[in-house]
Amino acid sequence: MNIANQLSSAQDRRDQDLNIGLAEQIATRRNGSDVKELLALAHTGTRTQKHDAIKVLYEIGRRGPDLIAPHLDAFIDLIAVRDNRMIWGAMTAIAMITPEQPKTVYAHLDQICRAAERGSVIAKDQAVTILVSLMADGDLQDEIAPVLLDHIRLAAINQLPMYADMAMPVLEEKYADDLKTVLMTRLAESMPDSKRRLLEKVVKALSV
Repeated sequence: MNIANQLSSAQDRRDQDLNIGLAEQIATRRNGSDVKELLALAHTGTRTQKHDAIKVLYEIGRRGPDLIAPHLDAFIDLIAVRDNRMIWGAMTAIAMITPEQPKTVYAHLDQICRAAERGSVIAKDQAVTILVSLMADGDLQDEIAPVLLDHIRLAAINQLPMYADMAMPVLEEKYADDLKTVLMTRLAESMPDSKRRLLEKVVKALSV
């Protein structure tokens, strides 16, 4: 049975169990030809095939990022489409690839940031995940830190505490004062008490 026929939509399933199971099988078999077939479907399949294929691809990435890492350019192409599901799915795949190929991903940072800006909340979440991963590369920190701080500066209130918490471990050594300044400015805004408490917790940790 070819890959297209194993997708959830081909079996008239609305859940993701088949897609996740397929990803597990491909990751176990380490079958590169299956990955290429999924990428072809993600680019040229029907809408439902595209959505299923990107789900399988990033689930493969969770289990074996090296299997999808050689195809970074294909995922970069997908973050330029108009389909939000494909954008955040491709961003999720790129987030899986980033620890494997930080400098290669960094070369596409402008495209990633543009996709996050016009994408959904999940796309923005994945952009922050990518930036945090890029900070692990010491050669990139001075370039990435201002971009990560900008994402926190502009984040929606609902996402702000999560982004601050994600960024703190990679910013607190060299850029703690910068992060604290951004967060103190954001604390002056109106926000639910629950979000304020979470943000204050990060500020307190930075002040230790």
